[in-house]
Amino acid sequence: GRSRGTSPNTSPTTSPTTSPTTSPITSPITSPSSWVLSSIGQNCDDACSSVMGVCNLNPMDLANNEVNLGAVLLAQFGRNCALFNEVPNSLSPPRIRNGNICEFSTTVPTCGSPNINSERLCCCSMTDANCPVP
Repeated sequence: GRSRGTSPNTSPTTSPTTSPTTSPITSPITSPSSWVLSSIGQNCDDACSSVMGVCNLNPMDLANNEVNLGAVLLAQFGRNCALFNEVPNSLSPPRIRNGNICEFSTTVPTCGSPNINSERLCCCSMTDANCPVP
């Protein structure tokens, strides 16, 4: 006879382990949202891949003004802006420069642009609703 016990055991162990890793519970964000602050000098592609996410520009563009940027940073990260700066033609806002200077731009951001002194506000979900803008 053939031993059937060996091959079926190998496949079920691999499939259940892959699904929990993508679930939102494993991501380090405390609130149930996909907003991520990049580390200083990091772009959103890298920040999102570090939480197994994908950068989504729609909510980022929506948050790219003084009112929404301040609201998202406070609601999601408890961060307060000392002042707001508009930086025309920059692709890396919305962002926090030097810890508390919140910068926005009229230009649509890109996922791949870093800024040397800034933490970028990144949406890391392709579902816009996962990155709420008040």
